[in-house]
Amino acid sequence: MAVPTTDTRLVPWGAQFLAGVTSAPTTFGLSAAMVTQMQGLYDTYVAANEAVTQAREQGIRSTPQTEARRTARDSLIAYARRLYKVVQGFPGLSPEQLTSLGVHVADVEPTPVPPPSSAPQMVVVWAVGNLVRVRLHNAELEGSRARPPGTIGATILSHVGEIAPAELKNWKLEGSTGSTTVDVVFPATLPPGTKVWISAYWFNYRKQAGPMAQAISAYLPGGAIQQAA
Repeated sequence: MAVPTTDTRLVPWGAQFLAGVTSAPTTFGLSAAMVTQMQGLYDTYVAANEAVTQAREQGIRSTPQTEARRTARDSLIAYARRLYKVVQGFPGLSPEQLTSLGVHVADVEPTPVPPPSSAPQMVVVWAVGNLVRVRLHNAELEGSRARPPGTIGATILSHVGEIAPAELKNWKLEGSTGSTTVDVVFPATLPPGTKVWISAYWFNYRKQAGPMAQAISAYLPGGAIQQAA
């Protein structure tokens, strides 16, 4: 909720706001002069809006009238936004008081964002030399290449060996990325046919991690690419 910008909404909103603050402006952090100025801008705008409406009802489209309404509307909106911010941030006002003025109640206690609840699904795209490209999928939405809602990226892990490690500490951290297509570069000293493993987990903007994905394996060129069972 903010100061409306359309004529059909701005007219009633302005009347509602002014009706609430006029009798006791200081209660809302405003001065009488502020309210008087907004009232003048509002009256000018309403008159200009009514002139355009009446003219169009008669089949008349006047460019000067339309421009006058636009100018009056822009002036009212600009000043109303100043007062809106003052009222919204004024201490001691209840949600009911703000709502009665058409002012949004700020969320001072944001809803906690939980850690990601699912692990990525992963597939090997291809392997060339010592590079393996993998793609991450949203396990909760089949066929989607987008990250799960609330996540901003994934942390990528790798391992070289015949068996994927059971404990996180035994994985190598490759880094974090906001992309769902990732290139993992293994040491150039590894011989062809070396078995490598890749896993990942999503994280949100608070850097909270979700569960780790089922690891996938590949053989560096010289062997077949395969997905772990």
